[in-house]
This record gives sequence, structure tokens and C-alpha cells, in this order.
Amino acid sequence: MIELTLLILVLEEALTSGPINHSPTPFSVNQSNKGVEVKRDSEVPQIVTEKISNQQCWISEEFEVLQECTACTGFEINSQSLAACVETGLKEKLNCKKSGIAFRSCVSIKGVEERNFLLFMFSMLLVFVLSVGAVKVTTVVLRKMASTQVMKSQKSVSGRMAKETYELENRRYYDSIKKLPHLYVEVRKLAEPYVYLDLRNLIVLLIYEAFHLERWVELWIVSKAHAGTGDTTTTTTLDDVVNHRKFLRLKSSVVFNESTKSYNINSDKVNDIIRDSFEGIEVSTRKHPSITIADKRMVICGVSSVLRFMLKFAGTRIESRKDNVEDIDLLRKFKQYLGFRGGCLQACAESSIWTKFCEVDMLNVINGIDQSCQTLKCKLDLNDTELVSVPIPETIIQFENHLSLPVKVHNFRKVIQNSKKADTGSLSLESCKDQNKIELITDLKHEFAEGTIMLLSDLILFPSVDICVSCVGREVFRGIAPKTLEWYDKVNFVFQSLLSFDIDCYYSSILHTNQTKFEWVVPEVPMQSLYSRDPNRYKPTLRQFTRQYEIDEVLEFVKHQCIEPLEINEEEPCFEWTDIPLLAHPEGGNLPKTRQQRKCHQLASLVYYALQVYGETRMDCKSRRFRIVDFCSGGGHLGILVAYLLPECDVILVENKDESLRRAQERIEGLGLSNMYCYQSNLDYFDGDFDLGLALHACGTATDLAIEKCVAASASFVCCPCCYGAVQENHMLKYPRSSIFLKSQIPLRYYFILSHASDHTHDAAHEKTEQGKQCMTLIDTDRCLYAKENYYNVKLCKIVPDTASPKNHILVGVKKQNEKL
Repeated sequence: MIELTLLILVLEEALTSGPINHSPTPFSVNQSNKGVEVKRDSEVPQIVTEKISNQQCWISEEFEVLQECTACTGFEINSQSLAACVETGLKEKLNCKKSGIAFRSCVSIKGVEERNFLLFMFSMLLVFVLSVGAVKVTTVVLRKMASTQVMKSQKSVSGRMAKETYELENRRYYDSIKKLPHLYVEVRKLAEPYVYLDLRNLIVLLIYEAFHLERWVELWIVSKAHAGTGDTTTTTTLDDVVNHRKFLRLKSSVVFNESTKSYNINSDKVNDIIRDSFEGIEVSTRKHPSITIADKRMVICGVSSVLRFMLKFAGTRIESRKDNVEDIDLLRKFKQYLGFRGGCLQACAESSIWTKFCEVDMLNVINGIDQSCQTLKCKLDLNDTELVSVPIPETIIQFENHLSLPVKVHNFRKVIQNSKKADTGSLSLESCKDQNKIELITDLKHEFAEGTIMLLSDLILFPSVDICVSCVGREVFRGIAPKTLEWYDKVNFVFQSLLSFDIDCYYSSILHTNQTKFEWVVPEVPMQSLYSRDPNRYKPTLRQFTRQYEIDEVLEFVKHQCIEPLEINEEEPCFEWTDIPLLAHPEGGNLPKTRQQRKCHQLASLVYYALQVYGETRMDCKSRRFRIVDFCSGGGHLGILVAYLLPECDVILVENKDESLRRAQERIEGLGLSNMYCYQSNLDYFDGDFDLGLALHACGTATDLAIEKCVAASASFVCCPCCYGAVQENHMLKYPRSSIFLKSQIPLRYYFILSHASDHTHDAAHEKTEQGKQCMTLIDTDRCLYAKENYYNVKLCKIVPDTASPKNHILVGVKKQNEKL
């Protein structure tokens, strides 16, 4: 197109480069009394006359142009006094050699053709520019579209490859487990066919029995004496257990089935069994349910973590055989229950609203019913005839509100499309574009807790709701929480199709016996879903903590309260990497090269201070090997390095993500480290004795939880905090941490402004970096003061050099010897 335009311009220039001919159109003029009649030469007879008037002298005579073609005056045109002006309104003045002055008609004014030509040239140039621009824009758009398409294809391919790789690694990992894992469930009494236990253990045992998981996981029953009896399992009476209101009765067959390997052991002996399985180390599992994997020297603790492992492990074993049609159907269910990428309820309860609701709030529903029953019992004891108001547990109303609001899922378009296909036959994703997003999303109702399919969260929530339905009564419950009852019936149908079960609660008989003496009251609960970004809960304007004028206000407040930040010890760590094997080096952990150098500096600094603390405290541990715990260990970079350097110590990695621990175990096996063990759980489930706690870049509240665990165990700590802006109150922690900050009466919002401003530690040239460091020091000062109040010698250090990480503070705390428990 460009070449064609240029060719036209060149030809046009060549054809019009000669002199412009202003020759007029020949005319024949005949004058008579009737006027002037003008004819073209083609109409004039071809007769040669001897005498031609001067008005046509240019035909036969030589002439000279005296005046170029110009416009005739209005008078000349209207009066027709000049014949040359009649036809075109233009005239050209000539001087014939013999006839003299004459006028003839002409068809163009001088310069018009030049102007027209220039206009043509300009038009062609404009077309050329527009063509070039259109080609450029089209090229950019097409390249962008092609690039986007390629990226989507690559992402799709890489996603499939990542999924296949993940599944392959999962299969390889679970296939490498030769001994059957042990599931520990704690009960209070065995009275065939009934088992008395708390709600958490009941949930795991119910799902274990419903899906016949005894084929893949060995059940161990941990019996515990009733609190206050001082007895063990053999002497606790049934009445003692029943009178302990918060325990439930479950009719179970698997516990008493002789063909199933079940063991009834006292909880005091659990650690002895685990120590034998793990070749000497005592990994505390005081919090049940839990799973131990002897092949991997690993403990899994927490309801969600335990259930995820059992479903994944059983699914992998089924997939490797695929010889039973019923098992294949079970495999499909397991994959569905585990959810997207097998990560249902994987987020920590301290940071996830939904996980906290399922694992903490809903499982404490017994406490709510207990409080209601205690209120009723007091009224009955006083013979009060007034009708007693008994509140429904708030968690039930929260769940009802959640089910009443629209579903919010990451792949809402796909879910909507699949849900609409049954009605419309087909549905294009074009109908799910953003402009219709709000309209369509309201059509997507909750069928189950997290959307339209049943997940692990539904299985975990079901027993709590079942207890409430039993206590309240079905018809009354329908009037209070109809959506919840509808959900309950769907999940109950699934459970009843798998297992005939009966959960009996101590309170149900009391409430049904005295149902005429009280009335259920619905507490006021905000109309919010349990999604973290629900606009009814998440108010962006209230969560902005980084306005500069507010930061200045908070810093001024701290200054007036005379809160002095701790001085930072900038000691230069001394550490050599030359003798460290590859698998203990960050390079062996598959870190990108851009991160390896920074990670080396971070590890060198923490290991330097950890070795210092170990040297100061190792003599305090005489009854057993010195034990170090790496909290939030991730891939185990810090713990593996410490275990390699201190083979005389036992090192435990505590991490919530099973994938991270798998990577760590590969390196542990490659190094042949026999002093390392893994503990997969949230921090709140870890409950064991240790001497030194480590944490490298534990995000947000995880640092405070790690320090809290160290304080509870009278252990020293070396922690490097991270993600200060993620600090938030939860069911385990309150802020500020220290009494000095509390006495200053610093508002909670001020504290969160400090924590969010602490994340403004950019490069040295940034204007807010110094301010961010100041706020970061204040938050860490609060943490150190809290430890100091719990009888620790503390100091605030830093990672060297500063370029290793913007979050470079290291909190070092050594428990005072005379204050150890």
C-alpha cells in the first residue's frame, strides 16, 4: 500500500512537470439582432474564410498573451458585451500580430491547476501518513493480541504442566510412604457401641468411618481420664463422662471392629510410641486429632490438615490401583471435597475469616449451647416461673446470613456458565462479561457452604449444625435458619448414604424436657457473608492506615508518651558458606538466582545469632537433646542449615503447607539428616517442649505467635519479622503486646497505622524509607518489651547488609535461667 502510493506520486509529478497550457476552448461567435449565439467548433462548418475578425485572430495569426486568464466582471457577463465572457465567465487578453487586441474565452485561472495539484499532493501525503499510522497501529494491536494469546497459551500449558507436576510429585511422595500412617483420636470413654469425645475428634472419626479410611490409615484411640478424677481410662465411669457437658456421644462401629487395627492407649504413653517410631525423638502430640508418618518422621495436627492428608493419601492409593469401581467413585468425591488445587481450608485461622469460622468459631458452638443451658438451669434451680430467653449460638446466625448472600468465588464465570447450561442448553462466556457480572452473580446461590459443590468445609461444619438442630428442634430451627436447614438436609443425605450415625448431645434432653419454660432468641448479627472481601464487612475507607497526616499524628503521640524505641545492634555476622553442601545452601532449594544472594545474607545473620544463643543455653538442657523449632519454615532453608551445623541437636520444621514440607523432606533425605522432623499444622496447634525457636520472615501475626509459643515453652528465640501490615487481632492474640504500650493507652487504630507504615521500607533513596524504619522499630520494640516482661534478656539486631532485605530486624530473646519453668 505504501509503495503504491509513492508510485502514484512519482507518476503524477512526472506527468505534470511541464509548462501549464492555458489554451482556451475554441469558440464560434455569431452576432445578430437576437443576441450572441455561441457554438463550439465542433458545431461550426469547416469552411475556410478569407477574412477573420479580430475576435478569432488567434486562430490564424501569431499572438501574444497580454493578460493571463482572469474572471470577467459582473457587468461583462450580465450585459454580454464581451462575447468571450458568455461561455465560461473567464477571459484572456491577446495581442494578435495583425488584428491587434482580442479576447478569448478560457477555462482556468493561472495558479488554479498548481493549487489543485498541491492539494492533490497534500491529500496523497495525508493518505500516506494515515496509511502508515494505520499500519503501525494495526501491527501493534495484532502483536499485542498475538502476545496475549501466546501468554494465555503458555499459561494454560504451564498451568497444566504445573498441575501434572504437582500431582506426579504428590503421587510419588505418597507412594514412598510404606508404613500405614497412624491417626490418633482422643476419647474420654469407650462404652460399646458408643464413644464419648469432643467435637474436633468426633468430626475426624465420623469422616474416617463414613469413607472407610481404615484401609489406608491406621486408627489409634487415645483415652484420657476425665478432668478432676485423677484416674486413667480404666477407672473413669460413664457417669463422669456424661456429666462432663461438652463431650458428645457417637455410635461407632470402626472403633470396636476386631478386624480393624485399633489401639486403646493412654495419652501419657503416646509420646513413648512416637519416640519409638521416630527413632528416639519425642514429638509432642498433646492436641488431637493428629497423624504420624513414621517413614517421613512427620506429625500432622489440626482438623483440616488431618482430613486433607487422609483424603489425599487415600485418593493416591486408589488412583494407583483403579481396580474397584466403587473406589474410583470415592476418588472422584475426594478430589471434589479437597476443592481447588486440593487447598480447601489451607489458609491459617489467624489470617482467614473462613478457616477461623470452620475450625474455631463453629467448633465452639458447644460453648454457646452450654452457656444457654447454664442460664436455663439457674432459672430452674430458683423455681423462677418467668419464661427464660435462651439465645441461639451466634455462629448459626452468621452461617445463615452467609448462605443467604450471593456466592463469591474466583471462577464465578465458569460456575455461572455450568449452572446455566442445564436451563438454557448452552451459555456463552460473553454473557458473563463485567457489565453483567453483578446481575448474574446474584443468580448464583449457595447450595453448599462455599458455593455450588460440596467441599471439605461442609463435612467439618455438619456435626456442629447437627448438634444445634438436635438441641433446638427441627421445626423451630426452620423458622430461625431456613437456609441452614436446607443446607443441613443436603449434607445429611450424603452422610446417611455412607454411614448410619447418631450424635447425641448432653444438652438435647435437657432442652426438650424443659421446652415450655424457655424461648429461643435470635441474637443480632450483621448481615455479612464469611468471604473476606464482602463489601458489608470490608470497608476500604476504614482500612486505610497510610495517610501521611495520620502517621505524623501517631508518631507525635508516641513521642509525647515517652515510648523510647530500642537501639539496634548492628553487629557484623561471621559465617562461611564454603563448607556448606549444595542441598543445605539456598541454591539447593531451587531459589531463583536473583534471590540466592539475599537469602544467603539473611540465613547467615540468623544462624549467627542462633549459634550464639545455643552456646549460651545448651547447658541448661541436660535431660534430653537440645531441641530447636523453625516456625513457618517454608522449604526449610533455615532449619536445614541449622540441623547440618548442629548435628547434636534435634530440629523440627513447623509449616502449614504440605508442598513446602515435601520440598524440605527431599533435601533432608538427600543430606541424610537424621536429626530433623516435620510438623505440619498451624502455629496454634503446635504444642511441644523445645529450647530455641527460630523464624525467618514469619508474616504478620505469625511472628507474635512464634514468640508466644517460645514464652509458653520457656524457650529462647531468634525471629525476623515480616509483613508488618498484616498484623491483626485474632482469637489468640491481642495488641499491643507489652504493658508499656498498653499503659500508654495507644488506640488500636494508631497501632495498626504504625504496623502498616512499617511496610514503607523501600530503597534508601525513597522519601518514606526512614519513616518506615522508625515505625518498624516501634512495633519490634513492643514485641521485645513483651518478652522482657516475661523474663527474657532481649536485644534488637539486624540482617547485614541492608540490601539483603527491607525487613531486616532480628529479635533475639534469651530466657533467664532462674525464671525457667
